Amino acid sequence: MRTRGYTLLILCLSFVFVFAKLNTKEEYLTYRGIATDLRSNKFYYVEEHKEIMENHVLKETVIQYRDSAGVVMAKKVIDYSNNKVTPSFEQTDYRDGYTEGVSFSEHELIFKYRKNKSESLKSKTIQTPDNLVVDGGFNYYIKGNWGELTDGETMVFNFAVPSQLDYFSFRLYKESEQKDAVVFRMEPDNFVLRKLVDPIRVTYKMSTKRIVKYEGLSNINDKKGKSYLVKIMYPKVGP
Repeated sequence: MRTRGYTLLILCLSFVFVFAKLNTKEEYLTYRGIATDLRSNKFYYVEEHKEIMENHVLKETVIQYRDSAGVVMAKKVIDYSNNKVTPSFEQTDYRDGYTEGVSFSEHELIFKYRKNKSESLKSKTIQTPDNLVVDGGFNYYIKGNWGELTDGETMVFNFAVPSQLDYFSFRLYKESEQKDAVVFRMEPDNFVLRKLVDPIRVTYKMSTKRIVKYEGLSNINDKKGKSYLVKIMYPKVGP
C-alpha cells in the first residue's frame, strides 16, 4: 500500500508540473540588425535576434550572425533569467572557433575565452565586482537608469570583458537628444584608455526605449581576428 501511495504521489506531482508548463505562456520577438562599416558603409553582416519571454518576462536572447551569402558565421546565447544587467552568455564564431562567455557561481564571476581553434580555452574566476554590467545587460542598465541619464547624469560602472579575462570601468552619459531620439555615449572612465579606445554610441527611440542605431566596436571579428568598427541599424525594432 505504501508503494502504491508513493506512485500516486509521483503521478500527481508529474501532473502538476505538466499543467504548470502548459500554462506558462512563452512568447517570441524577432528582429534584425544590419551591420556596416562605420565609415564606408561596406556591408559586414546581419544580426538575427530572437527574444524568448515567459509571461511577458524576458528569459533569453539568441542572436545569429549571417554573412552576405546568408551563412551563419557566429551565434550568441544570452541568459537573462537571473538578472538582466548581469546575464550569463556564450558566443561562438564558427569560422575560426573564437569563443567567449561569462557565467556566475554564487558571488563569483567566471570568464572564458579562446581566440581561435588552435588555442586552448582559457578561464578565470574572480569575485563579482560591484555595479557590474555584462554584454547585452548594457541595454538594460541604460533602461534601468533612463531618468538619470536623460536628465544629464553620468553613470560609472564595471563592464565585463571576457577577451581580457577581466572587467574595466566605463562611464556613460547622454551625448545628444532631438525629437524622439537620444544618443548615449559609453567610453572608458580612465583618461588614458579613453584616448586609445573608440567610444560606443547607442541611439534609442525615446517613445519605445529600444535601440535604433549602434556605433562602435563589434563583437564579430574580421579575418585577422580584429573587431569590426561598425554601424548597426535596426530598421523595424531593436533590442
